Parts: sequence; structure tokens; C-alpha cells
Amino acid sequence: MVFKQQFITVKMISLSIIGVLLVACDQHPDELLFQQLNKETMTLGYQQLKSQAGSIELNEDQCTTTQAEQTLEDLREYWQQTMNAWQMVQWIKFGPITEHSREWHIQFWPDTKNIIGRKVNTLLKNPNLSSVDLDRAGIIAQGLPALEYSLFDKKVEQITSKEQQCLLSLLIAEKMLLLTQSIYSDWLTYSSQQRRELHAIKDEANKKRVTTLVINSLVQQLDVIVDKKIAKPFALGDSQARNNPYFLESWRSQHSYENIKTNISAIKNVFEQGGLKYYLLSSQKIQLADAIQEKMNTIEATIQNTDAFYFSTVVVDANIEKLKVEPLYQQLIELRHLVKIDLTKALNIRLGFNSSDGDS
Repeated sequence: MVFKQQFITVKMISLSIIGVLLVACDQHPDELLFQQLNKETMTLGYQQLKSQAGSIELNEDQCTTTQAEQTLEDLREYWQQTMNAWQMVQWIKFGPITEHSREWHIQFWPDTKNIIGRKVNTLLKNPNLSSVDLDRAGIIAQGLPALEYSLFDKKVEQITSKEQQCLLSLLIAEKMLLLTQSIYSDWLTYSSQQRRELHAIKDEANKKRVTTLVINSLVQQLDVIVDKKIAKPFALGDSQARNNPYFLESWRSQHSYENIKTNISAIKNVFEQGGLKYYLLSSQKIQLADAIQEKMNTIEATIQNTDAFYFSTVVVDANIEKLKVEPLYQQLIELRHLVKIDLTKALNIRLGFNSSDGDS
């Protein structure tokens, strides 16, 4: 099977040109920033997510006895690429993704009570499994973690056949396609409306409305990366906590570190290709822009020079893996401070409610 290689296909745009546009154009800087961010990160990201979710043939005939094994291998690759595409837009905490529980639909996480496992096991044991059963199971059983469980959990082969495993995985993939198509379509409508409304605003303070949403989303995403994706599984920042590799975001597929790398690439894209850096430069926040750029470059170098951690390696020796990840953890805390404290103060932005607060 040939998969569409569209993940992180970012157009090569000259950052100097973006800077000239932000400084020299007659349009308001906040309008230009939203247009650039929307084009290069948000609309592009949702488009890639939709395309990747549709990159596999959804045909139940592929789950026959002779074809099921190969289809499952194809689905595992499909899952990895679709998860990567999702991680690129996971930072967006406003717009259509916040409606109808869509974020939970794509990724119900953390799942500390193994709700996904119980629901997926019930579906796998259903001899007459159909899309109707998946609908009845609810959105928790229809997203990427449910698909990960079906494809990667070692217990699945003990309770069902490969044909049944294949069928359920294809049904979930079909739900993912429909969901990502609707998100992309609604985002196009939402972003067009935001551009019109932003252009119509005359009050200078209100011009920063969408910019505030963007910054708030970045802060929330950094909170998730620092506190949930790294600190919690490695018991960092809490002397009373214990290492728990089951808190890793995608532990069954050994994909958790890749998720973090992709999240950081997404944030870097917002700053560079998305034009946030030159928005700061045009606002005469040169030192802050340079500080954020330098910190992100440092983080990128740390990632390149650090061996990936996996569920299997954390289980074997959590303390060694903890020592490996600590420099990245500290650097991300520093980046979060630059964005959450320094950037918001420099732009006179007041952060809103953090939707991840209170999750366990």
C-alpha cells in the first residue's frame, strides 16, 4: 500500500519576506499574523490531518483470513502517520476543535481508568460487529487511542481473531476520516469568519483577540507537554511521585517521544513560518523574539542529541530514561516561561482559562 506522504510538508517560505510584509504592509499586524498562521500552520495542518486520515482504503474485504495480517501492518503505519498529523495541530485550542467534544473524539487522553480498553475489548468480542456498534460505544472508542489499542495492545490477539481486529480497526479509521473531514470543513468557515471580523474591528485592544487565542493555545500546549507528557510519567517536579510509564501518551505503540518531537516542531512552525517571530520584531520586541528563537533552537538540538525514550526502555530502567529527558524538560519549562510570562506581558495579553487544568 502506498501512503500519502503529506505529513509536515511545510512550504519553504523566506522568513525575511514574512518580516517585510508584517512591517511594511498597510494591513494591521494582528490581521497579518492570523492570515500567515492560518495559511502556514492551521489550515495546512488540518488539511494534512484530513488527507492522512483518508490515506488508507476502507474496505472490509481487506480483512479476510489471507489479507488481515497485511492490512493490520498497513493500519499500524497509518496510525503512526495520522497521530503525527494530529500532533501538529494538537496545540490549537480554539475554533471547531472545541465544539462537539471533537478533541476528546480524536484523542481521549489521559485515560487513567482504562475506559478505552474496556470499550474496545467489548467491541472486539462482538461476533456481529458493525459501525452501529461503534456508534453505540461512543466517541471514546472511535479515536486514535482506541485505534492504538486495537492495533498495538498485546492482549488483543488473546481475545479475538486477526480478522476481527482488522475489522474494528478499519471501522475506527472510517470514523477518523469523517471526523477530520468535518473539522477541516468547519475550520475553513471559521477562519474566514475570523478574518472578516478581525478586519472590521476598529478598537486597537480588540484587534488582539485572535492573537490572544493563539498565545493562550501555545501556553496550554506547553503545559500539556511539560506536565503531562514528560513530568507525570517520569515523576519530575514532584518528589513524592513515582515513575509510571503507563502515563506516557502513546505507550502501547512506543510513539510517545515522537509525539513530543512533533509538538515541538509545530510550535517552532508557529513562531517561524507562522510569522509570530516577525510579529514580535514589528512590535519592537526584538530581545524577546531572539530569546524565544534561541530557546527553541536549543530544544531542537537537545532532541537531536538525545536518544528517544520508549515504554519498553522506561520499564527496564526508568531512572536512566529520566536522566536522559531532564535537560529537555528543563528547557521546555524555560520556553513556557518565555511564552506564558514574558510574551504575554510584552503584548499586554491576558491568558484565559486553561482547559487542561484539573485533568488527571
